[in-house]
Amino acid sequence: MGSKTNQNKPKSTFKTCNPNELACKVPAHFIFTNLHHKDALMNPSQPTTCPCGSHAAYSQCCGLLHTGAKAKNAEQLMRSRYSAYVLEMQPYLLATWHESSRPSSIFDAPTSTQKTHWLGLTIKNAYPSSTQPATQSHVEFIARYKIGGGGAQRLHEVSRFMLEENQWFYVDGEFPA
Repeated sequence: MGSKTNQNKPKSTFKTCNPNELACKVPAHFIFTNLHHKDALMNPSQPTTCPCGSHAAYSQCCGLLHTGAKAKNAEQLMRSRYSAYVLEMQPYLLATWHESSRPSSIFDAPTSTQKTHWLGLTIKNAYPSSTQPATQSHVEFIARYKIGGGGAQRLHEVSRFMLEENQWFYVDGEFPA
């Protein structure tokens, strides 16, 4: 984990995700070469305003990360991951999830009545870990959503992020009472 690799060279530790494994490795180049959303910035069905709540253009905000730019901090990664949930970009979500806690898949095949509709994101706080401020950070957020025709719900989470080889990854989260 702590070894330095050539950033232009794919990681040799790639293996196919298996549903029975909790952690599978997805190399960083997977995000950029296999995303069917890679051309999202040119696709008129993509949002013009970024779903993350920044009020910026998608192409100048999370769209940059979805097409290959690295997050500058944990909050920026958090926002891009929220936008990826809105846009159902499972490859990006898996590739930005730390290998120690990454699931093999994220989205089930929902019926139209089970589809999650994301309504908005509010960042409450973003702060580095007191133990390792340079490599760990936390982001507290509230994401509003509804499933199918149901009522709106809130997901309140304090997410933990880790910086490895100059790239931020989502690790896990806690749900404040």
